[in-house]
Amino acid sequence: MEPQQPNVLVTGTPGVGKTTLAKKLAEQESMKFVDVGKYAIKNQLTDGYDDERACHVLDEDKVLDALEDLMVKGGVVVDYHSPEWFPERWFSVVVVPRCSNGVLYERLSKRDYSQAKLQENLECEIMQVILDDVKEYYPKAFIVDGLHETEQETQELIQRITTYISAGRA
Repeated sequence: MEPQQPNVLVTGTPGVGKTTLAKKLAEQESMKFVDVGKYAIKNQLTDGYDDERACHVLDEDKVLDALEDLMVKGGVVVDYHSPEWFPERWFSVVVVPRCSNGVLYERLSKRDYSQAKLQENLECEIMQVILDDVKEYYPKAFIVDGLHETEQETQELIQRITTYISAGRA
């Protein structure tokens, strides 16, 4: 079933500022904000813990089932680092915030990421893995990508998103 209102997926490499951007967008547009990782943990929708990556493993089917009604209603900004397992029909807008390697390195280092995890995420951002995945998985969506390092860049991204959403509601 198609959403009754537009939904936005904010996805990208850890550390690029997804959560900050998604929260600001949701607040500005009076949309509901869902951090999928935290939602899954809070609602016990996980399937173990990955010691190597130091993160929970989400039970994707349970997460999708739990979010279905909310997503069909629409008006949701979803924050998650991986775009690949959400139904295409859920999102009319997909946002991929980006940042420079220096900024990303600094942000991830402050999170005490292991050297291997830090390197993996830097390479992911350099190779534009998430952006390429979004283009493949969401061919009908309005895709917004751009730098998200300053408040001005954040506002520019939000303006591009809200302009598109407003046009779609008209």
